[in-house]
Amino acid sequence: MSMHRLFAEQLRCATDASGRVDVVKLGELVSAAYAASERDRQRMITRRGASCRRTSSFRLPRRTG
Repeated sequence: MSMHRLFAEQLRCATDASGRVDVVKLGELVSAAYAASERDRQRMITRRGASCRRTSSFRLPRRTG
C-alpha cells in the first residue's frame, strides 16, 4: 500500500528514535494540515467570488426594437 507523501512526512516527524509513534503529535500534525487546507480552500472561494462580482458588474446594452 502506498502512503501519501505528506502523511509519510508527518508520521516520520511523530516517530521517535526507537520507532514509537507519538499519536498526539501525529494528530496535531494532521489537524494542522487539514486546517491549512481549509484556509487555502476558503481563500480560493473568496477570490473566485470577488472575481465573479467584478465580471457581473458588466452589463450588455439593452436591445431596442
